[in-house]
Amino acid sequence: HVYMEIWKGMPGLKQAGRIAQDRLVNHLAKYGYAPVARTPSLWKHRTRSIAFTLVVGNLGIKYVNRNHFDHFLNAIRDQYSVTVNMTGSKYLGLTLEWNYADGTVCISMPGYIKAALHKFQHPLPRQKQYAPHQWKPPQYGQRVQFSDNDSNSPQLSKTAKTRVPQIVGTLLYYSIALDFTMLPALGNLASQQANPTKRTMSDITWLLDYCATLLEAKLKYIKSDMVLW
Repeated sequence: HVYMEIWKGMPGLKQAGRIAQDRLVNHLAKYGYAPVARTPSLWKHRTRSIAFTLVVGNLGIKYVNRNHFDHFLNAIRDQYSVTVNMTGSKYLGLTLEWNYADGTVCISMPGYIKAALHKFQHPLPRQKQYAPHQWKPPQYGQRVQFSDNDSNSPQLSKTAKTRVPQIVGTLLYYSIALDFTMLPALGNLASQQANPTKRTMSDITWLLDYCATLLEAKLKYIKSDMVLW
């Protein structure tokens, strides 16, 4: 028998994430930082006015006094190598535009959709598409509205089948972070990716045309006057 104690992460080790998490928790506990009990990825200090989110290797820090920020930076640098962007303009692939005077922040991912369209070699549509998915026009005056029968649509080849989850996976993060209008279409496509048909590819083409029409989504958050007690 061979017994080992692992001190750092190992490539391909499924327990590596847990080991890294436990190491970070034990290290920052010495400085008064701890994860919030029922909010994943959120950390706070016991007494200082500072909080931060941790997702993979990205830290987003909110502080009131620069001394609190320096305290946290010294704590994290005691064990890890970090780079600092004081503008807070980049986080998890998102571009953040802060306007403290107006109390707003705009979130975007410049060039993401353009790169995705190039990756999948999707041409620009001849006609702009402002709806993320196809729909069946209602038959006015008819009580029962029938949906299209897709059961006769032919199955895709093995090569074409791999394209469906690639496109869904590429657009899913973008839609969750920025463009919520794409989520119903992506949910429908995800349910078909095990056995995609030519109708599935038609829906994908429609969605990519929608992406090409609205290249740069931007989400704006406005500060609220409401105070939560």
